[in-house]
Amino acid sequence: MINYGTDTTYRNVRDITPHGIRLQVGADADSSSAIHIDTSFSIGDFTIDFSTPEAAADAINTVDLLLNKIQNKQAQYGAVINRLNSALDSQTTQIENLTASRSTIMDADIAQQSADYVKNQILLQTASALLVQSQNIHSSVLTSLIP
Repeated sequence: MINYGTDTTYRNVRDITPHGIRLQVGADADSSSAIHIDTSFSIGDFTIDFSTPEAAADAINTVDLLLNKIQNKQAQYGAVINRLNSALDSQTTQIENLTASRSTIMDADIAQQSADYVKNQILLQTASALLVQSQNIHSSVLTSLIP
């Protein structure tokens, strides 16, 4: 989504603005659940002149300033990478917890189904034994009545 003005309030959307990137990493649309990456960097009018000692000193100062800018950008990108790694670790932990919970629920369901199966098997065997016993009693009564 391209937005050339203010930040969007959509969830899980990468917001590209002229001065950076906004990554939504949390569940809420507020700024605490987003990571902003400033992608602007300008060298300006960069020329190096070593023809005179004064020009060489100015060139060295200019290079020092540019190196400081680069180091600041590296620090900013390092902080963003750390936040992204933290968000990734948090999501990984949530996935592991969800998987463990799902497994526990499935195990409990399987245990309940197994208990119901065993109970039904016992009832079936008891009913079969009672049926056989009633047939035996019926046969013995008939045998005793008929000489």
